[in-house]
Amino acid sequence: MTTKTAIASPERESRCRMYSRRGNPCANPALDSDPNAIQICVRHAAEVLELIRERQASPAVGGSGR
Repeated sequence: MTTKTAIASPERESRCRMYSRRGNPCANPALDSDPNAIQICVRHAAEVLELIRERQASPAVGGSGR
C-alpha cells in the first residue's frame, strides 16, 4: 500500500490517496476534503487505527517504551 502526494483539485471530490501494490488507486472518497489533511478513506483510516492498536499492544522492542 502506497500513497501519492498530488493535491486534489478543489472542484472535484477528494479521493483517497492510497494505492494497491499493483498501482491501482483507491476509488473511495477521502474523509476530509481539506487539502492540508491526510486524504484517506474510511477503510484505510480503519487499517491505520488497527496498526496503531497492534503497535501499542505489543511490547516495545529496543524503543523508548512508549
